[in-house]
Amino acid sequence: MENEEEERRVCRELCNYTEHLRKYNDALIISLDARCKDALDYLDHFFEQVRNAEFDHTERKLAALFDRERAQLQILASEGQESPKLEELRFILEEEYHNNVNTRTVMFVRTRALAEAMKKWIDETESLKFLNPGVLIGKGRKSNVNSIRMTGTNQKGVLDSFKSSDQSKLLIATSVAEEGIDIPQCNLVLMYEYAGNVVKMVQVREKLNLLKESMVEKAVTDLQSNPVQLQRVVERLQRGDKQLRDFHSCSPKKPKTEESFQLLCGKCKKFACLSDNLRVIQESQHIVLDRSMFSRSIRAPHKKPISFCGFVKKEKLLCGDCKLDWGIVVSYLNIPELPLLKIESFVVQHCITKKQDYFRKWKEVTFAIREFDMNEITADMLRE
Repeated sequence: MENEEEERRVCRELCNYTEHLRKYNDALIISLDARCKDALDYLDHFFEQVRNAEFDHTERKLAALFDRERAQLQILASEGQESPKLEELRFILEEEYHNNVNTRTVMFVRTRALAEAMKKWIDETESLKFLNPGVLIGKGRKSNVNSIRMTGTNQKGVLDSFKSSDQSKLLIATSVAEEGIDIPQCNLVLMYEYAGNVVKMVQVREKLNLLKESMVEKAVTDLQSNPVQLQRVVERLQRGDKQLRDFHSCSPKKPKTEESFQLLCGKCKKFACLSDNLRVIQESQHIVLDRSMFSRSIRAPHKKPISFCGFVKKEKLLCGDCKLDWGIVVSYLNIPELPLLKIESFVVQHCITKKQDYFRKWKEVTFAIREFDMNEITADMLRE
C-alpha cells in the first residue's frame, strides 16, 4: 500500500483476526475431542490475557463479540456431554493398566490446547487420575505471547519425570515427541485423533519395537567380532563424512548486501530500527545501538532475569503500539541497557525498493551486520 499508516492498520487488524480465529479453532477441536467446558475455559483464559494486555480497538470489538455470546456458550458447555471418544479412551487405559500396572503410555494429540484439556480430563477422572499425566509440547513462537509453549528446561523436566520415576505413567504429547526424542520406557502409543505423516508414525513404532533392539545388539556383536572389517567400515564412513564437510566448506556463500533496511514490527508494521544500527556480539546476539528505539517500544518485567554469555536479562522489550514481543533489554559489560532483538518479530523492508521479507533466524537475513565495537559506545549509553 502507498499509505503506510493504512498498511500498518490493516496488518495489525489481520494479525488480530487471525489469532482469534486460531483460538476459536482450538476451542472447536477441544469440544469435539474432549469436553465443551474445557473449550469454554480455554477461550475465557485467552480473552483474559487479551484484556490484560491493553487491547486495541479491534481486540476490544472481538472481545465484545465473545462477551455477547458467552452466556449461550455457557449453556451449551453445561448441557454438553463428554465426547464419546473419551469413553473409548477411558476403557482402553483402564484395561491396559489393569493387565499391566507398569505400562508407560505416550498419547499423541493434534494441538497444544487439546493436550492441556486432555490432562485436565484425566486428572478429574477418578479411575485415571493415578496416571498423573505429563504434557510435552513444542517451544512455539516466542513472538506469540498468548500461545501455549514449553521451554527446553520444562520439556527436559517432563521427560525425566516420565523416564526415571513412577510419578507419571502417561505422557500427552504433540508432534514434538516424534522428532528425535527417545522414550524407551514407553510400551503403549495412542494416536488420539492424531495423524502424523507415515514416516513419523513408523519412527514412533520403531522406538517401541523391542525385536529390532535385539537385532541391533546382534549386529554390533558381529561387527566387534571382526575388528578388521569394522575398521574398514569406520574409515569408509569417515572419508564420506569428510568429503561432505569439505564440499560444504568450499561452496561459495552468497554475499550479504551492504544496502540499508528497516525493521518493522511484525504485527503492526511500526518502524523499530535501521539495519545500519544493528551489531552482532559473539556471532549470535544482535543488539541495537540507536537509543531512540526505546521511545518506540515499552518494557515489561522479565519472568526469568538470568545471565548468559556475559549478558544480563533485565526486561522484556515490546512494541510501543501493539505490544508484540520484540526481544529483551540486557546489560552487557559496563553498558546498562541494550535492546537485544529476535528477528522473527520483524518484517524487513528495503529502504529504497520497499520490498518486504520475513526471516525466522538471523543467519537467514540478506544484509550485512557489523561486529560490535566498544569504541562506538557513547557516554550517554553508559548511563541508566
